[in-house]
Amino acid sequence: MKIRVSPLILAILSASATQVLADDDLSINGFLSAGVGTLSTDDIAINGYDEDVSFKPDTVLGLQVSKHIQGKFSLTGQLVARGPEEFDLDAAWAYATYDHSDETSIRFGRLRAPFFYYSDFLEVGYAYNWIRPPAEVYRIGFSSIDGVDVTHQLYFGDIDASVQVYYGRFDDDLTIGGNDVDFDLTNFAGVVFNASMEPFAIRLSYHRAALTSEALSASAPPTDDEFLVDEDVSTFLESAFVYDDGDNQVVIELTALDHDSASLTDDTAFLVHYARRMNDFTPHITYAHEKDDVESGSTGDIQKAAGLENELVSYIAGLRYDVETNVALKIEAQYRDEKTRSAADGEDGMLYSAAIDMLF
Repeated sequence: MKIRVSPLILAILSASATQVLADDDLSINGFLSAGVGTLSTDDIAINGYDEDVSFKPDTVLGLQVSKHIQGKFSLTGQLVARGPEEFDLDAAWAYATYDHSDETSIRFGRLRAPFFYYSDFLEVGYAYNWIRPPAEVYRIGFSSIDGVDVTHQLYFGDIDASVQVYYGRFDDDLTIGGNDVDFDLTNFAGVVFNASMEPFAIRLSYHRAALTSEALSASAPPTDDEFLVDEDVSTFLESAFVYDDGDNQVVIELTALDHDSASLTDDTAFLVHYARRMNDFTPHITYAHEKDDVESGSTGDIQKAAGLENELVSYIAGLRYDVETNVALKIEAQYRDEKTRSAADGEDGMLYSAAIDMLF
């Protein structure tokens, strides 16, 4: 495997030791997930795996650099190399922060899109029990946007809360059905509310954007404007409920996508996760479900003919072993039942995988 490394990352790595010693305001951290897995059958699709043993789909390396500039300003960058992308470097984060007060901060630049409960740690495998978050729920094909956000901390007695509001744009290709499709999401905005009072936590979020795609519009039926994708509004709703008493953890996350254009199907998804911590070992189980909601009448018939209807169910059982501080070994078995795949009866099968997650 050849990792393509930019001159910027080489400069950071070569100078990091002396910089850390010379500048207390500079912080350099990183994370690594090295995974391996195999499917019991090629009739199902999970995270890019097949019947041959593969090491790429769950392998990712990230380096984060933070620097306090002056007064209330700081800079943060995160470079990520992913196995499925041939380890080409991507700037997942690249933003400036202005700390208006102890409670309010403003960030400008490339930000992590705050869609999910684990969005801030989406690629930091050490932060959660799974080898990868269930794709039935964590299914949006991108994780970063260019824009601005404001986060304000709130305190009500024993309740710690925050409100995050953001605005930005995403303009890039996404892979759909094995093809690269252009997506331009403008007026991309959302609000996220978090609240916690141990051992409980809750998260609610709303996201909205105007979607344009020349590729999807070009493939639309010529006499049906419902399938055009030209500044059509798409919305995403998410809620998460967490119980964590230090020994037991329960995570329930629910999501819903709604599109004005019929070229993309609406869908709903949820997961239920339970983990039991026993010293260094954490066994866990998860149920995840996703179902597309096709339209009625002739529009729905066209959606089905285009293979836009899917219903997926997964049962996941795994074990996490914290070998050392900041090092975890994981093994996992996932049974995937494709109840409906591309508007036809699906298949079922198993994914067996293992990984090591590290922070440094």
